[in-house]
Amino acid sequence: MKKINYKIQVVSKATLTKRFKTEIFKLKKTHYKYSLKSQKNWFDKNINAQDKHLLLFKNNKIIGYNVLRIKKLIIIYKQKITEQNCYLFDTLVLHPNLRNKGLSRLIMNKSNLVIKNKNYFSVLVCLNKLVNYYKKFDWNLLPKSKIIFTEHLKMNKKVMVYGKKFNLKKIIKIKII
Repeated sequence: MKKINYKIQVVSKATLTKRFKTEIFKLKKTHYKYSLKSQKNWFDKNINAQDKHLLLFKNNKIIGYNVLRIKKLIIIYKQKITEQNCYLFDTLVLHPNLRNKGLSRLIMNKSNLVIKNKNYFSVLVCLNKLVNYYKKFDWNLLPKSKIIFTEHLKMNKKVMVYGKKFNLKKIIKIKII
């Protein structure tokens, strides 16, 4: 019987080989309805050198992916405004044949570790039906009234945060740019 070997690797854009990018785009195509060319264009436009890519491998083939994109977080308090880097938790996807087997837990735990080690806030936008999933990994729901997005946020989406603790009662708005 062949042993299954899972491993997770965190890499930057510079170390993503052409093969890895192609595997990522093909994996994303199993979940999103965008062509490989469209995904490549989005990647080239939106992914920065300092973003962190989490790759889950099964026998040296990418079966899971997540990217932590560096963004600026502006927190508006009653009497001050602070600006800091944060991670936008983006694109958690697992190969369709391997879903519901607990493998996304490997990616989530590693992502949370990367966020903690950097001492950043992290923000994600998800469908309402995924809120309880992310809560299992200590993500917290952020009231929509507190968020200002520079990107479009649809009404059926929720915003969740993880990382450094902050007092929501003292915060008027949080803006991600």
